Amino acid sequence: MTSPRSSPPGCPRPSATTLGLVLADTVGAMIAGGRAPELAALAATCDPRPQAEVAVPGHPRVGAAAAAAVNAMAGVWLEIDEDSKPGGHVAAQVLPAVLAVAQRDGLSGEQLLRGLVAGYEVAAALYAMYDLRYPVHPHGLFGAVGAAVGAAVARGDDPGPPARIASNLLPVGVWDPCTEGATVRHVLAADAAAMGVRAAELAAAGIGPSATVLDSLTAALGCRVRQANPAHAGHGWRHAQITRNTFKIHSACLHAHAAIEAALAVRRPALDPAEIRSVTVAVTVRGRGADRCPASPELALHPLLDPVRGRDRSAPRGGERDRDGLRRTRVRTGREGPPRRRRQPRPRR
Repeated sequence: MTSPRSSPPGCPRPSATTLGLVLADTVGAMIAGGRAPELAALAATCDPRPQAEVAVPGHPRVGAAAAAAVNAMAGVWLEIDEDSKPGGHVAAQVLPAVLAVAQRDGLSGEQLLRGLVAGYEVAAALYAMYDLRYPVHPHGLFGAVGAAVGAAVARGDDPGPPARIASNLLPVGVWDPCTEGATVRHVLAADAAAMGVRAAELAAAGIGPSATVLDSLTAALGCRVRQANPAHAGHGWRHAQITRNTFKIHSACLHAHAAIEAALAVRRPALDPAEIRSVTVAVTVRGRGADRCPASPELALHPLLDPVRGRDRSAPRGGERDRDGLRRTRVRTGREGPPRRRRQPRPRR
């Protein structure tokens, strides 16, 4: 938890508590993910300047941008990173950049938290502003702008120039690596966090940004403007998005949490799997890859099919029982967001 002494000025106690949870949750995700052997191998190739810590056990400090990249990748590695509304996994991309700069420059805890909040709110506002069109994935993208703003605010610098630089160099990815189980998907968060550190260096070197790249890029990606001025932006702690986030309780994409909870609920009573005629999994457009599998069709939807299979999840998979479960499982794709309101007929005059 953050203490009143380290919280940003004017931060109410409930918001400070949530801010502490975001900080602890994200650092915890980084430490857990940092145990992966792939990240240890990656850290061994990093800039050796001893500027910032990495979440890889026993590894020495590395350059700030490299530390931000490794820590962001560690933060999303296990799919337990928190999520902003309407999406984006902002803290896992902003905090590593702010933390690396704070360690490199010897900043205080209050400065770090100022940067985290500022970067989080900017990135969350951008994610709320644009409706990402499938198959565009939210990792990277506006997280880079938030990371650049957070790092600048933590240092007490003008965040405008780094933010404009970052908006010209947004990491862009799609959902395919996620639905295929390819770990390259985690590099998007790494690139966003590293850009948060690099953007200030590029701006200080006199590198000039374009003023129209963000509009051109989002138009090319087919991302329509959902809210030109997000309702929460610039309205203080009462509407801060960092206090309205979502924490994960399962190591999985949030799109799958409802289905996981449903599957667990079905497993609890003494239910004969033969009595289940069908299972329908409704997902949003962004979760439409839930019925695909990185290995083979027999493994698809394995957490959701266990009630239909009627056996322990740790048992070997494949075979006729799994294929039978797949035959009885359907995935239905719905629209993103809340249901549309029906138009009321106008009274006749």
